[in-house]
Amino acid sequence: MHYSKQFILDTVNGWHYPTLANTSNGTATITVQSLHVNPTVDTAYTSGDATITGGTCTTMSSVSAFKTCTYEIESQGGIGALHLTDNETISINKPTPTPETSGGGEEGGSLGFLSLIGLLGLGVIRRK
Repeated sequence: MHYSKQFILDTVNGWHYPTLANTSNGTATITVQSLHVNPTVDTAYTSGDATITGGTCTTMSSVSAFKTCTYEIESQGGIGALHLTDNETISINKPTPTPETSGGGEEGGSLGFLSLIGLLGLGVIRRK
C-alpha cells in the first residue's frame, strides 16, 4: 500500500477536488483533498460571484498528504470560480448546457442503411 500511495502523490502532486459546485441556497461547502508530495498551505482565491467565507482550509497552517479540508463559499447565484491554484479551478454556479433537439427528421442510431445491406450480404454469404 505504501508504494501505491507514493505513486499517487508523485503522479498527481495537486488537489483532488470537484470541478463544479452550485450554491442553490447562497452557500456551499466544498471538500478538497491534498495529494501533494509535501505539506501545502492554503493559497485559494475566488473570482466572479464567489466569496470564501470560511472553512477549515483557511484556518489550517498546512495540509498534509491525503488530508481533507473544506471551503465555505457564498454566492448570489451568479457564475464564479474558486481557484485552488492557477491551474486547479472549481466552477461555481456554471450553467449546464442543454442538448439541442433536431426538430424531427433525421433521428436514428449508429446502424445506417448501408450497414444493413452489408449485414444482409454477410448473411447470404454465410448461408452458402
